[in-house]
Amino acid sequence: MKKSGSGISEKSMERLDQAEIAVMRAQEIVRKLRELPRPNLSKRRIYTIEKLLRETVLFALNGSPVRPVFEIEPDLPPVEIDEGEITQVFQNLTINALQAMPEGGNFFVSARRVSFNADGGGGKPHLQIGFTDQGRGIPQENLGRIFDPYFTTKLGGSGLGLSSSRAIVRSHGGWIDVASRWGEGTTLTILLPAVGGMNSTVG
Repeated sequence: MKKSGSGISEKSMERLDQAEIAVMRAQEIVRKLRELPRPNLSKRRIYTIEKLLRETVLFALNGSPVRPVFEIEPDLPPVEIDEGEITQVFQNLTINALQAMPEGGNFFVSARRVSFNADGGGGKPHLQIGFTDQGRGIPQENLGRIFDPYFTTKLGGSGLGLSSSRAIVRSHGGWIDVASRWGEGTTLTILLPAVGGMNSTVG
């Protein structure tokens, strides 16, 4: 956006520039959301997730007062994912935690093998990934809405980060949920189906 001699203050121009960037990012997220019902399976590869998870979280928190604390089990089962889409999910959840802790704190990132079946039958192998911040938490009345498109309580937020994350996780056959109490932080948990009986992994 070009600066002009219109009498608008430098601070106002900076805010307009930031708003323009936010709109462009929102448009990109909307484009991705429209593409998600037709996932490109050709981009999916079998990964062990630890390296991707660590690198994405560390990059998103670089230079911030938030300290990542990793709690990752050894020998995690591999998952079949689109690396770019799952990276976007990890970034969204990490940035949410960063915004929840502007003064810093610990951000706990966990990964472990679990058995899970949404229908309540015999468990199937899944990878469970948790993101826990030490922020103020989410008011009870908002918990049921945080995955709704465009719902946000953040000034200047698009309300698309969590909705796009849920769409991506679901397109991978997974599940995402939130647990939070006001004043006690927030935990977002992802479940991704594990790839059983396959030894070749990437990442």
